[in-house]
Amino acid sequence: MIITDGKKIGKIGYVNEKYNTLPFKNITTNDIDEIVKALIFSKSKKLNSQNITTDFGLRPHSITMKLTNKLFHSLYNQELDTKTLMLFKEWQVLFHLSETDMGKNQDIIKRRSELSNLFEVNINDARSEYLALFSLQTTYAIIIKLIACKLLNKRLTNSENIKYFNDLTVVTSDELKEFLEKIEDGYSFSDNGIYNLLEGDFFSWYHLDSHWDYELYTLFNNLISKIEEYTTFTFLHEHTSIDVFKELYIEIMPKSIRHSLGEYFTPAWLADNVVQESINRIDSKNWKAIDPTCGSGIFITTLINKVFDQYDLSEMNSKEKENLLKEIYNRVKGIDINPLNVLTSRVSYMLAISPLIDEETTFEIPVYLGDSAIIPTTEKIENTECYVNTIETIEGNLNAIFPVDFVESSEFTPTLITAQKLLNIGILDEVISYLLEKISKYTAINVTLENKIQDLCNKIAELSSKQWDGIWLRIISNFLKAGSLKDLNIVVGNPPWVKWEYLPQNYAEKIKSVSLERHLFSGQTYMGAISLNICALIAHVNASYRLNEDGILAFLMPKTMMTQDSYEGFRNFILDIETNKRFYLQYAEDWEKSGHPFITMKDAFLSYYFKKGYIDYTKGVPLTNVIKKRGIKIEKINSKSSFSDVKEYFTLKNGYLVKLDDNRSGFTFVNNSTQIQNLSKVIGDNNYKARSGVEFTPKEVYILDFLKNSKNDDQAIFTNITSDKTTHKVNHVGDLNVETKYIMPLITGPTIERFSLENRNQYCIYPYNMNEKQSVSINELLNLSPKLAKYLLNQKSVIEKQSERSKFIAKGEDFYSLSKIGQYTYAPFKVVFRDNSKWRAALANPVTTLWGETKMSIPAKHAPYISQDKNGRDITEDESFYICGILNTPVIEEYMINTYSKRSFYINLNIKLPLYDSTNPNHSAIVKIVKKIYSSEVKIEEALPVLNDLYLKICDENN
Repeated sequence: MIITDGKKIGKIGYVNEKYNTLPFKNITTNDIDEIVKALIFSKSKKLNSQNITTDFGLRPHSITMKLTNKLFHSLYNQELDTKTLMLFKEWQVLFHLSETDMGKNQDIIKRRSELSNLFEVNINDARSEYLALFSLQTTYAIIIKLIACKLLNKRLTNSENIKYFNDLTVVTSDELKEFLEKIEDGYSFSDNGIYNLLEGDFFSWYHLDSHWDYELYTLFNNLISKIEEYTTFTFLHEHTSIDVFKELYIEIMPKSIRHSLGEYFTPAWLADNVVQESINRIDSKNWKAIDPTCGSGIFITTLINKVFDQYDLSEMNSKEKENLLKEIYNRVKGIDINPLNVLTSRVSYMLAISPLIDEETTFEIPVYLGDSAIIPTTEKIENTECYVNTIETIEGNLNAIFPVDFVESSEFTPTLITAQKLLNIGILDEVISYLLEKISKYTAINVTLENKIQDLCNKIAELSSKQWDGIWLRIISNFLKAGSLKDLNIVVGNPPWVKWEYLPQNYAEKIKSVSLERHLFSGQTYMGAISLNICALIAHVNASYRLNEDGILAFLMPKTMMTQDSYEGFRNFILDIETNKRFYLQYAEDWEKSGHPFITMKDAFLSYYFKKGYIDYTKGVPLTNVIKKRGIKIEKINSKSSFSDVKEYFTLKNGYLVKLDDNRSGFTFVNNSTQIQNLSKVIGDNNYKARSGVEFTPKEVYILDFLKNSKNDDQAIFTNITSDKTTHKVNHVGDLNVETKYIMPLITGPTIERFSLENRNQYCIYPYNMNEKQSVSINELLNLSPKLAKYLLNQKSVIEKQSERSKFIAKGEDFYSLSKIGQYTYAPFKVVFRDNSKWRAALANPVTTLWGETKMSIPAKHAPYISQDKNGRDITEDESFYICGILNTPVIEEYMINTYSKRSFYINLNIKLPLYDSTNPNHSAIVKIVKKIYSSEVKIEEALPVLNDLYLKICDENN
């Protein structure tokens, strides 16, 4: 709002739901300019997330839905022309997608189902899926590019018919097609001084002759008319950078696609919190920062806001604005491997700095396409230090080598853009001489370097002769420029959370060597310990490569990285194994109870802050637990931009992350130093061996619910377990009447409670004779349990769908053999415990079945158990009471819950569990109490404090 009497002026701003009053002052020319623009644009739509999502969301009959379907069917229903095929194939290479993918991953199955519904065709193979995804991404790119054209305060072309964006609403089909060709070649904007806003990407195929027709022209005309309704004008005193495109991306890209790419969009207030905390923890007012996986640009725009906060835009003259613009370029940078994210972040960046841009402004937006998991190497070519990067293409690799000084200069990007333009018109010699001339301004050119530049240009020219061209020098300029960004104060962001096993196979292999070099794998060999998450590699690579000595890494990453063994290497964060130089966690914030800020993604996560300053982990790392208060929805909180605006909705509790066990790098979450002392007592030697439960795969075949007794004494009637999440359909309908010889009582994780087993109605098919590790042969099974044998034979095709790993570790030659079976399975006494969700333990001694037969119980997967000591001796009955009592003590529960992810407890218990000694009064006292619990002579809640005290005495005895 502006208040004026024609001589003096006052302003009232409204930003992030807060009023900001500026005092009266004399009117300046800047004020008059603002007043005129406010009047002109008063009836235009505001460029904000809500309006964009409403107009361009992917809804039935919307312009976006019509456009994406048109694009998809133009690809799906015809053989692709050479140019489109090249862009599509190279897009797959960039995203590490393979058309040989068989699509067994559940994420892929969900993705194909959503895409089938969206395009109303049966998408059940990789090529169709990728064409659909390519069409969706192209649609989003088109909308963002046209909005970018609208944002520019510059003349778009030299054509008399198309000077500014509003002219596009009245042009012919040929004129619009020509304009789209220009914005996709990237040169029109570079000639206007915007070097890399739109630079020709993988989505620049839709305007080609094989796709362009009157229907597409009409759709574009409608889209442009809708965009023309918008204005980007805001009063300078109301200006703030926001992520306006995040919700549009979420609307257009199906959830399954975003999930499989590990994309979770950070709310503005959360990004603000992480950025501000980072700034507070470094000693530099003029900090420089980068988000190496910048996504839609929320951390980028937040960083820009922090720079703006240091100035009063409304009082700045043109020279001061120009200097501020240069300062922002130098201080705020971004990288992403997804060209859509790069495009979006660049437009968001331009929108953020729009008050500083005029007709004369020339700039390169410092957001680049690049893989932040792999950094370009440097190599000396004779005496010249060069950046080296290999760009993979379908037609062979491009070995890009350019001098470091040249890459780091302001001329590098515009030079390669011009070189690409020269290549496109086929003057190869001029390209080479032009590049060498530009390089010579920064370094002496030796013969070897000159030859390598020539080789690169010749290879690109060869690709051009095959019509496999138009993008390579721009991609090279991006990747090398991304690799040159270092000596920074802050690396900040929310990297993709994709587990190693879900990465495309060829990409996983590519980055495996990088992970090994950085000692990121745990060194453990059991299942789960050799896994990793791509965010761990990205964190390590970018902290070690990009930060200066006092720099800070501030990332949002899964909470499990502090607890699971698979992140042992990451937690060590070794930079140099010989000198033991490493990064240390300085501080963390736990958002598990903050109300799920990512809305659809419920995984627990932390804000991690790493620096090189030494921290003694045994004394604890400061931790803040952020707990959402009742009475406000997280969606309301997510509408805010700054953490200061939402802080009142949370309770902040201080705690610590502490390393209690010298034999592992995992942390325990504690509230205070007293808790550290108590929990440290339980760490020690465990003389018993825990075993995983039997794997029944697929469970729909092997796990049964008891229904009733049969007329035959040796048989009973069961039903197969089913649920909404059932993956495998058994080849059987109705009740199952089979012999009970190989049917055993089953213990699953959810049935285990403290000192009890609930729901004893479940049973399992266990085709093994007592004390045997090899399954019963089919002939013996047909002889002893013919009905059961015939049932299993009918399930052969279902059983054989299990993974190769399951088949490999199965105990027996028959197709129905199970895994995780040994002599320990047959021990008469067992103590079972849960390996996820909550910590509980119970006895698993022989029971009477519902048909009246006494049998041992079989623990299943997620119901690990102790039945032997580490020397292979079966435990006694009293020993089982002793172990069960200790595992159920409050201090052990507290340690397990606070040390491991509730999704997966470590079963090789690293707690003090000495061999049972009947002569030890504390041992025998635990046995007596647990026996009284099982005979209902004492209540559990009364016994637990006593058991806890007895166990802590045992811990003191074993110091």
